[in-house]
Amino acid sequence: MVRAPLSLVLAAGLAACVPKPHIVHLRPAVAGVVLEDGKPIPGVALFLGQSPGNNQPCTEPGEILPVSVEGAFSWASVQEGRLTDSLINPVALRGRITALCIRHPDTGY
Repeated sequence: MVRAPLSLVLAAGLAACVPKPHIVHLRPAVAGVVLEDGKPIPGVALFLGQSPGNNQPCTEPGEILPVSVEGAFSWASVQEGRLTDSLINPVALRGRITALCIRHPDTGY
């Protein structure tokens, strides 16, 4: 078994990061209306899933979204400016999931 010195491992890890300013899009802007049979649902609750990558995103409520009496909701996009990028995980291969969870007052999620 060949072992690399710690300094070589650290240097290789740092070499994978390059100074490249860019914007990371964490969440798109969305607006919509929640209706059932063409009418707003009294008492409906909307929230963004806490851990959308776990295949059960609605088990832990994240950000609560207000819903108007007409059923309208919206959220703004979230972007983050970063100064470095990774050659190992380029922007084109990254992705995030935004899960919208709907809690119906009578039937649940």
